[in-house]
Amino acid sequence: MKFVGIFLLILIIKCSATYHFKGQISSCSTSRAKLQNIKVGFYPQYPQAGDVMKIYLNGTLSEMVTEGHVQVELYHDSIPPLKETHDLCYILSLAEINCPLKSGPASYRFNYPLPPYIPLGNYSAKAAATQQSNQEFFCLTARAVVQ
Repeated sequence: MKFVGIFLLILIIKCSATYHFKGQISSCSTSRAKLQNIKVGFYPQYPQAGDVMKIYLNGTLSEMVTEGHVQVELYHDSIPPLKETHDLCYILSLAEINCPLKSGPASYRFNYPLPPYIPLGNYSAKAAATQQSNQEFFCLTARAVVQ
């Protein structure tokens, strides 16, 4: 029982409610991706625990997207990797973006509430989306350090 108490204390100290976040989000799309000229950003630049991070994604969509999938991979220093596949239109609907996505200039905004506690360390993530004909829609990578 004493070991469990010490472990929880260490976990609470490592998962501080205030942390410093440094990160970047960039495109890993190939020239064949349906979303081109991708520009990605987020605000605030240095979010704190419990903040809502606003993520901006702009580009040019070469054809209409009616359905697809998103493969998400998340890595942390000391946590086994998380790998999941989600329905593209469902994920977009969480940001109040509805399929089909029309071709032409594209501008998407996502609000992502950060949890009040995040384990400290180095993070990396990748989101690779395909559209209805299983062709690349977009690819994004993210890296962050939580101190």
